Amino acid sequence: DEITIKDESGSDLPLTKEVADQNGDSYVTSSSSKGTVIRAIAVDENGNASSVYTQTYYIGQSSSTDVSNYATISITIDPDDFANYFTGIYVKGTTYESALARGLTTTNYANYLNGDSRNVTVEYFEKSKDKTYEGNLSLSVINDYTVSTSQKSLLLTSDSDVDWDGSTITNFFGGTSNTLTLTTNLTDNTYKIREYLASNLLEDTKVASYNLTPVAVFINGEYWGLYCLRATIDANYIASQYNLDSDNVVVSTTSGVVDDDEYAEYGSEYAYIVRFIKNNDMSDSDNYAKVTSAIDIDSYIQFMATNIYLSNPYLDSDTKYVWRTISTDDSSEYSDGKWRYIYTPLDGTMANSNANGYSSATINTYLFDSIANDTMFNSLLENDDFKAAFKATMEQYANEIFNEENVSTAIDTVSSVLEKGTENSYKRFLSSSSLTTLYNNELTNIEEFFKTRAEYILKYTNEL
Repeated sequence: DEITIKDESGSDLPLTKEVADQNGDSYVTSSSSKGTVIRAIAVDENGNASSVYTQTYYIGQSSSTDVSNYATISITIDPDDFANYFTGIYVKGTTYESALARGLTTTNYANYLNGDSRNVTVEYFEKSKDKTYEGNLSLSVINDYTVSTSQKSLLLTSDSDVDWDGSTITNFFGGTSNTLTLTTNLTDNTYKIREYLASNLLEDTKVASYNLTPVAVFINGEYWGLYCLRATIDANYIASQYNLDSDNVVVSTTSGVVDDDEYAEYGSEYAYIVRFIKNNDMSDSDNYAKVTSAIDIDSYIQFMATNIYLSNPYLDSDTKYVWRTISTDDSSEYSDGKWRYIYTPLDGTMANSNANGYSSATINTYLFDSIANDTMFNSLLENDDFKAAFKATMEQYANEIFNEENVSTAIDTVSSVLEKGTENSYKRFLSSSSLTTLYNNELTNIEEFFKTRAEYILKYTNEL
């Protein structure tokens, strides 16, 4: 029999409506982009069935602003696994109402907070719309800032190695964890620009940035908004960023936790260095020399300066990572075995209204608990060389990296890619009204932040 495939965009959005009904969403889109998902098997005369073949078709949408500038991920899942009251992982469901019935604090209970996963088929389409990957993975909901909102962050996991050869998605797959991370833009999810903007402005610093790219997501053919495809922070990622051998890279949290037990000693090594800094007089040149032999001090200074300059109130809310090469050689400046830093998400910075005033251009970030109570940072400030280098970095940020011309150029570059997708995502989850005026106002707010910030943060730095 023939199967008719046509443009299915419109109001027939069963999964969208079921999720909204289950979660009590105040806004439900009345119309959205939609593809056609075909799942087929072959059965021989003896009743033996082939594996399932899945193909999603987006008829008439090649120039749609939902997808035209973005790679696309299509996720196919049993609707009951996604939105059923008892078994759906994306809804409040029975977990929420059972807690409600028992008089518990319901904000801690929902099906989507249970950590359950479900089997899905994933297709990845390049910006060119060529499909370069199809496979079976498991889907779970990430418990982050937006977990209780309509658009939730998602984690795709494989229970074995995945063959991504020939697909650009390999740049984002965590080879150690076998995961693919699709996050919202967290506290900046309405405008979706701050992390991309920070990455653009900071690309020449000695701190590793998250590798991010916007990607359009469809679930069972229904448009699920613009997501942030985020590379996993692991040895493979660092190796690709700095042209190193991944077997010669170790990544640790700043608390000394390394995922691979084989390299646990390196996490302990970093934790020892931190204790040494905290417990010894850093004004002593010999003590400071021991620190700079183990840590790329410029990388540390730039990490701290960035969070302070951009006024990041969530610095202690995110896991912080450091990395180093295991063996040392002269092949590059990054293969010397020194510890270097990786930026945490910067979504809550640059006058983000969701930061409740903590990321204003005028605020004294040095008074934040995450800075004022940072004994490593404050101990290093006892050293004159460190102080001079830190002050010089803040001045470089004010006069060069974050100057008006650089900021304006970066905003134009980033917004030219993101604006249409952000608008469509806004209409999918938040309002049928246009975002254009609000979006342009937000870009102006960010520009004003940088125009004002230099004067205030340099004053606070000099006082420090």
